[in-house]
Amino acid sequence: MVALKLFLMLQIIRVQARPEFPPVPAGFRLHKCSLSAPVQIETFIDPLVNRTYTSYDIMMKLAKEYKDQICVRFILFSHPDNAQSFEIYTSIYQVTKELGDDVFFKWLEIIYEHRMSFTDFKDLYLTPLDVRKKMRELASASFPRLSYKSLADENARLDGVERLLVYWKYAVSREIYDANIYLINGVSTSELPGVSYEWFKALIESVLQPIN
Repeated sequence: MVALKLFLMLQIIRVQARPEFPPVPAGFRLHKCSLSAPVQIETFIDPLVNRTYTSYDIMMKLAKEYKDQICVRFILFSHPDNAQSFEIYTSIYQVTKELGDDVFFKWLEIIYEHRMSFTDFKDLYLTPLDVRKKMRELASASFPRLSYKSLADENARLDGVERLLVYWKYAVSREIYDANIYLINGVSTSELPGVSYEWFKALIESVLQPIN
């Protein structure tokens, strides 16, 4: 009984000690962009949602065109319909923790390329352990420097879960309820039916060259 009480107390302390929000600006910064850039874009993505791949392409083009005038941060946010997303996100955090945030975009593109293996009807019945195993195999094949043993480390996986929950809380606090929503200088696009490359260009130009 004493041991049980001690365990529960430690769990309560651990929960209370969890940061409610990221200690640094959320997300993975594209091209190590500056947090002082005049246009700050946060894009909430789910690699298993096809339209977020279009979003990824748009952000890449904008970053290439506007360079240090914008900063794009990619934040993982699970779509409610994708049961596989949780394990996939955890694997992303595990890989970046082991190899550094610089590999995030390469890893994300690899996941986009293989996303159909997680969204086909026959794969909807994969268990979390099945998905975890598939992601470990994919990561090991994609990054020779990454050992399968490090991916199988339960402590590392739990660190990924912790980070995922922190960013999920951050997204919810910003009233993000779906993937493919943006915050542009803190303003949400959630009420808009859809945004395009041209729409972003017009908005960025209006910020960089405001009408007097």
